[in-house]
Amino acid sequence: MPFRRAPVNLLGLLRLCLLLLLPCAAHGTSLSVHDGAGRYPLAGFVDVLEDPDGRLTLEDVRQPSAQFRPTRRGDDMSFGYRHSTYWLRLVLTLPPGGSREHWSLELAYPTLDSVNFYRMLPGGDYQMTETGDTLPFGSRRVDHRNYVFPVDLSGANAGSQVFYLRIRSAGSLTFPLTLWQDSAFAEASQRSYAALSLYFGAFAAMALYNLMLYFSLRDRVFLVYVTFVASMALGLASQYGLAFQFLWPDWPALANVAYPGGFALAGLFGVLFTRRFLDVPTHLPRFDKVLLVLALSFAINVALPWFEYQWSAIWISLTAVTFCPLALGAGVWFVRRAHHGARYYLAAWGLLLVFTAAIALRNMGWMPSNFITLNGMQIGSALEMMLLSFALAHRYNKLRLEKDLAQQEALQSKQRMVDTLKESEQLLEQRVMERTAELEAANAKLEEQQKLLREMAHHDPLTGLANRLLLDIRLEHAMQVAKRHNTTLALLLLDLDGFKPVNDTYGHGVGDELLMELAQRMQTIVRQTDTVARLGGDEFIILLESVASAEAVMLVAEKLIAALRVPMTVSSGVEVRVGASIGLTLMTPNDMDREAIIHRADAAMYDAKAAGGNQARFRAG
Repeated sequence: MPFRRAPVNLLGLLRLCLLLLLPCAAHGTSLSVHDGAGRYPLAGFVDVLEDPDGRLTLEDVRQPSAQFRPTRRGDDMSFGYRHSTYWLRLVLTLPPGGSREHWSLELAYPTLDSVNFYRMLPGGDYQMTETGDTLPFGSRRVDHRNYVFPVDLSGANAGSQVFYLRIRSAGSLTFPLTLWQDSAFAEASQRSYAALSLYFGAFAAMALYNLMLYFSLRDRVFLVYVTFVASMALGLASQYGLAFQFLWPDWPALANVAYPGGFALAGLFGVLFTRRFLDVPTHLPRFDKVLLVLALSFAINVALPWFEYQWSAIWISLTAVTFCPLALGAGVWFVRRAHHGARYYLAAWGLLLVFTAAIALRNMGWMPSNFITLNGMQIGSALEMMLLSFALAHRYNKLRLEKDLAQQEALQSKQRMVDTLKESEQLLEQRVMERTAELEAANAKLEEQQKLLREMAHHDPLTGLANRLLLDIRLEHAMQVAKRHNTTLALLLLDLDGFKPVNDTYGHGVGDELLMELAQRMQTIVRQTDTVARLGGDEFIILLESVASAEAVMLVAEKLIAALRVPMTVSSGVEVRVGASIGLTLMTPNDMDREAIIHRADAAMYDAKAAGGNQARFRAG
C-alpha cells in the first residue's frame, strides 16, 4: 500500500491543530460510529467539493478555505454527466476506546473511472488507495464488484478520523456510500451475489430456451430476442461490476466501455425486435424509418465509447428516452388493431422502457437516486423477460394454430381433389381407347421433334459440327475417361487465315459455302471418336482423345493445315483459298483444368498467327 508523507512546516502543524481541535467547524457533519449498528448509509454525513478543472490536490482540499458543502439526509449524491472531479470528505467520530469491529467503506457504483481513497493518519500523513474501472481489477484491495476500502476504527484510533475520496469519471457521477461492519458486509455481499446469480441465470435460461425455439421454428424474431437478452445481460453485468470481476479483470479498457456499449447493443436489438415482432415495416412504413434511425443511433454508440465516452453515454440515454414513447405508442397502435401478442409487448416493453427512462433521467441528473433508479434495469428487465416470454409463447402458439389450420385446409383440398378424380375416373376410362391412338401419334411426332431439337441444340446449324454445348459435354466425359484410364487428351484451337477477305470480297454466301466444305475436310482428318466443334465465325476447336504424344498431335495439325490449304471452287465458279493457324496443347490426368487448357491452346494459336500463319504451335502445361 503506498504511503506518502506531506511536507511538515509551521503552517501545516497549525492547520492540523485546528482540524483536531475544531472537527465540527472544519468538517461539518460527522458520523458517530458504534459497534452493533451493522451499516451506516452515509448520505447526509458526507461533504462534497466540486473541482471543475481537476487540479486540486489533497493539500488544497484540506485547507480550511476549501468550499465543501454538506449533503442532506436522503441526498443521492448523483451529479449526472460532468467533466468535474469531485472530492468527498467523511468525518467519523468514534466512542472512547474506539471500535472492536472491522469496518469497510463501500462505494456501490462500479462504473466510475478513477477513485482515490485517502485515510488521514496522525501527524499529517495519509494513506492512499487508487482504483477505478480504468485500472486492472487487481488494483482493488478487496475482491468485490463494488469499490470497497477497509477502514481502521480500532481502539488506538479513537476520536475523529477524516477520510477523503477523489472521484473522476466520464460516465454518470453517482456516489452511493455505505459504512459497513465487515460481518454485516460479508452477509449482505453473499445475498447480493446469490441474487445476481439467480438473476443472470434466468437471463441465460430464457436465452437458451428462445434459441432452441429459433432452431425449431426458424423464426428470426426469436434470434433477435436472444441477442437482445445477451446484450442486456452484458450491459447489466458491466453495470453491477460482475463483467469486470469475472470476465475481463485484466482488460480495464474493455470494462470501461462494456457498460454503455452493452446497453447500446441492447437498444439496437430492442429496436430490431420491435420491428420484427410487430411487423412494423408492413403496417407502419413511415414509423419504421424512424425506428431505423434509432437503430442506427444505437449501432453508432456501440463503438463510440472507445473514442468519446461521455457524449456517447449521454447520446445513449437520450436515444433511450426518445425510444420510450415511440415504442409505447406503437404498442398501443397495434393493441387497438388486435395484433396478436401486442398486449404482452406493450406491457413488457412498457415496463422495461419506463425503468430505462428512469435510469437515463437519473444519469442525466434529472431524477434522484433511489431503489428504483439504482435497480431499475434489474427490475424492469426481469419483468420484461417474463412478459416478453409470454409474448413469444403467444406468437409460437399462433404459428402452430396457423400451421394446423393450413394443414386442415390442405387435407380438405386434397379430399376435394380425390372426389373430383373419382367423378372423372369413369369419364376418363371411356375416352382412354380413343385417346390412345392419338397419343401414340403425338408421341411419335414428339420424339421426332425432340430428336431434331437435340440435334439443333448440340450442333452448329451451318456446318453441322458440334457446338460449344456439345463440346463441353464431350470434354467433360473425355476428362473423366482420361483420369480413369490414365490417358492424355489433346486440344487444337484452329483459326482460318484469309477468311475475312474472302467473306468481304465474295459475300457471306460464298463464306458459308467455304465453311461447310472446310468442316467436312476437318472431319475426314480426325478419328470418329474425336470431336470437331465450331466456336463461331472462322474459329474451330478439335478434341483428340487418347493421344500418344505431342509429336503425334503435331502430325494431325499438319494434316489439317495441308487439307485446308487446298483451293476450293465454289458454286459461282470462283476459286478461293484459305489457310489455318493452329494452337495445340495436351491435357494429362494431373492437368484437367478446362479453362487453363483452352487458354494455353488459344495462346499457342496466337503464337502461330504471330509467326506468319498457316502453321501450328504447341504450348505445354
